[in-house]
Amino acid sequence: MRLAGEGTHDLPYRDTDGIQKVGRVTSAEAFYHDVDVVVAPVFGGGGIKIKVLDAAGRGLPVVATSTAVEGLGSPLPAGLVVNDDPESFALLVCTFLSQPGRLPIDANVAWYRRLVRLGEVALAWAVAPRGLLEKETQR
Repeated sequence: MRLAGEGTHDLPYRDTDGIQKVGRVTSAEAFYHDVDVVVAPVFGGGGIKIKVLDAAGRGLPVVATSTAVEGLGSPLPAGLVVNDDPESFALLVCTFLSQPGRLPIDANVAWYRRLVRLGEVALAWAVAPRGLLEKETQR
């Protein structure tokens, strides 16, 4: 298991326990090259979790907490599963590890593009002069 991200070197696990503490990742492409499952046990923070989007967009299975997928909308792609119960979460990780392989990436890319489009629409509504978008949508 490889633990990546800020603060991983401070975790109590030793590298000899089969856990490698990578720390900050400088190349997502290199990091994800031989990853079978991405685990996102996020319990805090705000905004959209870009790492979850990135992993799902690469066709990797992702096991995440509900906090890790906040702002991603629904439905989520099939390979991005959410669970907040620690035992069920661990079981999902083990299930994906026992069936390694990338997921169909087309569905993930379509999902990602839909999110981008929804973001563009939301941003337009937030910054457009009042009434302008209503006129445009009535055309």
